[in-house]
Amino acid sequence: FSGSSLPIDFKIWDEINKQEDCKILQRRIGSIIESLESIGVMLDANDCSVMTVTRRTKNAITNRYNIENMEITRKDFMHEGGVLFDNRLKFSSHIQQICKKGRQICSLIIKNSTQFKKYETEVALYNSLVKPHLEYASTIWASANNIELQQLQQNFIYYLAKKYFPGENFQNAQYENLFKIEPLKFSAHH
Repeated sequence: FSGSSLPIDFKIWDEINKQEDCKILQRRIGSIIESLESIGVMLDANDCSVMTVTRRTKNAITNRYNIENMEITRKDFMHEGGVLFDNRLKFSSHIQQICKKGRQICSLIIKNSTQFKKYETEVALYNSLVKPHLEYASTIWASANNIELQQLQQNFIYYLAKKYFPGENFQNAQYENLFKIEPLKFSAHH
């Protein structure tokens, strides 16, 4: 359950193992609504959503929740702390989203750097504008398949190689070393 008509988003997370747990959660929602109304804050069901997060493919326990007889919208995705969570915790949509953003920024760098004479300038732009998006909050989604992100970086390195060393035939690792672009970091240890 997520409410956002207040200046600050709030979430209620609850483990649902049986249908009775759904009833308990609905009572908690009702209690929160009463508490908010007692201080003059009205919460609209249209500004709220519910998402069931489970790895189960069958027999997932779901329920319709409501605020003052208005059903709360059910979602399959939710943003939290800059990360797109899906209801299976797979993060493929999140990775697609950050790849899209990374490609857009790379395109801007390439488009606006045609007159640059030193690759260091483009590397600095890449490291400061693209890489932070690719690595942001990776401790949460690092277990997901991140080949797309690595490919994006390899494509940028390939672009630099073709621009600054046309006709040369280095391996990708040699280019990474040459351009001083560190491998992407997708772990809790960065």
